Amino acid sequence: MANKKSKKVPYDVIAEAANGNPEAMAAAVRHYRGYMAALGIKYHDMNTETQGRMETRLMLAILQFKIKSDTD
Repeated sequence: MANKKSKKVPYDVIAEAANGNPEAMAAAVRHYRGYMAALGIKYHDMNTETQGRMETRLMLAILQFKIKSDTD
């Protein structure tokens, strides 16, 4: 079980993406591309426009995260 790859995006990547780090945002989007592609296949609606809309919604959702620091 220790060798099993984690399916979660690390907290620090999400925190950096929410704070506007473009590399972290790209990493988060890359992480979920497979999931988004699977959704598109499931609903028979995957094309570049659909993929772009899904990625945009993911990025907007990440930017809305409220990241609390230890001092909050």
